[in-house]
Amino acid sequence: KPEFAIGQDAALFTRPLARTITPVIGHDTNLIKLDNLQLHHGEQIIFDQLSLLIRKGDRLCIIGRNGVGKSTLLKLLEGKVEPDSGQVWRAPV
Repeated sequence: KPEFAIGQDAALFTRPLARTITPVIGHDTNLIKLDNLQLHHGEQIIFDQLSLLIRKGDRLCIIGRNGVGKSTLLKLLEGKVEPDSGQVWRAPV
């Protein structure tokens, strides 16, 4: 079952892929966790209390109008942009 979050101008969908490999017991499959992020660009609120968990095998679909933060979200996930507040956790490489 897909999980989704819909904001005023954009939507983010995540859906796990079919699992064909048995996970190793004791190993965490979380890749990225965003918890209660806030990000502003000047007066404009880009993210307000954004939380997201991406696990190994998940697919993402990010849709929205121009200027609502799709590219900024990807930059947050990559570590190229830091939030104003909240926590970002990335699995060690």
